[in-house]
Amino acid sequence: MDEEKRQRYQKRRLTKQEISTRVLTIVPDPSLVQGFLNQPVDTRLINAVLTDMEMRYGMETPAVCVEDRAHELLDEIKRELNREKIHLLIGSCRDSVLASIIRPFGLSSSKDQDQDGGNVTTVHNFVEGVAATREDAAKLQDYQDKFDRREYENRDFVKKRKTLLQTDGPLLDSYTSSELPKDGRSQLDHVVSAHEIDQNPKAHLFLSKEERAQMANANSNLVMTHHSINQSKSDLPLSEWMDKPTQEGSTKAEKYNVNREAATRIDETARKDMNHKLRQAQMKKQGGEVLKTGGSEGVRMGLRQSFGVLLREFATAVFDEAIDIFNQGFKNGRVDVSFFSVLRERMQRVAARVMSRWKDVVAAFRDGAISGFFSNLVTFLINSLTTTTARAVRVIREGFFSLLRALKVVVFPPEGLTRIAAAHEATKLLGAALVTTGGILIEEAVDKFVQSVPVLGQIAGIVTPVVLGMITGITSSLVVFLIDKVDLFGVVREERHRHVIARLDSMVDGLVERAQASYSVFELPVVEF
Repeated sequence: MDEEKRQRYQKRRLTKQEISTRVLTIVPDPSLVQGFLNQPVDTRLINAVLTDMEMRYGMETPAVCVEDRAHELLDEIKRELNREKIHLLIGSCRDSVLASIIRPFGLSSSKDQDQDGGNVTTVHNFVEGVAATREDAAKLQDYQDKFDRREYENRDFVKKRKTLLQTDGPLLDSYTSSELPKDGRSQLDHVVSAHEIDQNPKAHLFLSKEERAQMANANSNLVMTHHSINQSKSDLPLSEWMDKPTQEGSTKAEKYNVNREAATRIDETARKDMNHKLRQAQMKKQGGEVLKTGGSEGVRMGLRQSFGVLLREFATAVFDEAIDIFNQGFKNGRVDVSFFSVLRERMQRVAARVMSRWKDVVAAFRDGAISGFFSNLVTFLINSLTTTTARAVRVIREGFFSLLRALKVVVFPPEGLTRIAAAHEATKLLGAALVTTGGILIEEAVDKFVQSVPVLGQIAGIVTPVVLGMITGITSSLVVFLIDKVDLFGVVREERHRHVIARLDSMVDGLVERAQASYSVFELPVVEF
C-alpha cells in the first residue's frame, strides 16, 4: 500500500514538472511593445534585484547598470580597436624599416638600371642626342656627322642612268615632259634629295647606311631631267624649289617650264613610298624593342616584388623568433646543446613560414610583371614627346605599380570587401604612392647630403637607400593611418560599429551562458520566448 501511494505521488510530481516546462507563445501587441521600450529604465530597481541575487545565491552580477557605465564600456571597446590599429601601424613601420635595410642588398634596388630617356630610343630623344643602346648611340653619331653624298651614289644609281640613256625611243624629262638628249646633259635626279634623307632622324634611327642608300635610289625616287634643272634644284624639296623666285621675277617652275601637276604627283609618290618604308622600319625596330624591354622590365619588376615579399617575410620571421629566443631560450643563462636543437627547430619554422607565402610571391611577381611591362610602354610614349630623366622613369614605374594595385582593389575587391571599402583601401595605396614619389624626387638631395658626411661618403650608395627607405616607409605608414583617421568614405566608422556590436554580442552570449548555468544549478526550467 505504501508503495502504491509513493507511485501516485511520483506520477503527480512528474505531471507538474511537465506542465511547468511547457512553452507558452503569445503574440504581443506591437504598440504595447513600443510603449514598453520607450519607458525609462529604473536603474535603482535593477541594481537592487541584482544585488539581492548576488547576496542570496552568491551569483556574480554585472556592475551598476547606469548610463555612465554604458558609455565607459563603449569607450573601452573602441579603445581596443584603436590599440589594434596602433599595433598594426607599429608592425607596418617595422616592416618598412626591415625592407629599407635589406633593399640595397637585394633585387629591389633598381636605381642603377634606370637611364635618361627610358629603355627605347624614340625619335624625340634621338634628335635631342639621347640614345638608349650602344647601337643607337653609333647611329646618333652618324646622324650628327657631316653629310657625305658619296654614301648615296651606289652602283644601282650609276647603272640605272646608263640603262635609261641606252633605251630605244625618246627620253622624256619627268618634270617638263620635254624630250631629253641622250648625253651628259641628261641627269638622274633624286626627287627627295639624298641630303634631305640624310637629315631625317628617322632614316638614321631606323635604317642602316645601306638601307638609306637603297631608299634614296629607289625607282620611285629617281627620275631623268635636264642637268640645268637638277643643278638648280640641288638639295631643295621639289615643291619648295618650284615656288622659289628668280631674279627675273618669275618662279623656278615658270622659268624651266615645269609641269606642276606632273611634278607634284611624282614628289607625292616618292614621299609616300619613303614614309611607308620608314613606318615599316620603325614598327619593326621600336615594336620589337618595346616588347623585348617591356618583357625584361616586367621580369625584373616581378622578381623585385616577389623577392621583396620573401625577404620581408624572412626578416620578420627571424626577428620574431629572435625575440622569442631571448625571452625563452636564455633563461638558464647559457647556450648548450638543447639551445641549438631549439634553434634548428626555430629556423625550420622560419623556412616553413616563408614557404607558406608562395601564393603571395606568385601574386607579387604577376602584379610586378604587368606593372613593369606597361610602365615601360608608358615611358616610351612619354619619351616620344619629351625626354624623361632616370628619376622620372622610376617615378613612372613606381606610380604605375601603385595605380595598378589601386585599380585592382577597386575593380576586383577581395572577398568580403565592399566597393566603398575597396575605394578606401585604394586611397591608402595612392597616398603611399605619393609618399614614394616624393622620396624618389628628394633622393638626389639626400644622396648629396650623405656624401658630404666624411664617414658616410664612402658608403653613400648603401646608406642613402636605407635612410630614404626608412623615411618613406614610415611616412607611408603614417599617411595610411591618417587616411583611416580622416575616413572619407565612412569605412572606419562602419568597421568600428561592427567591432562594438560584435563585442557586445560576445558579452551578451557570455551572460546568457552564465544565466543558463545558474538555472541548471537551481533546477529551474528555461522558458523560451
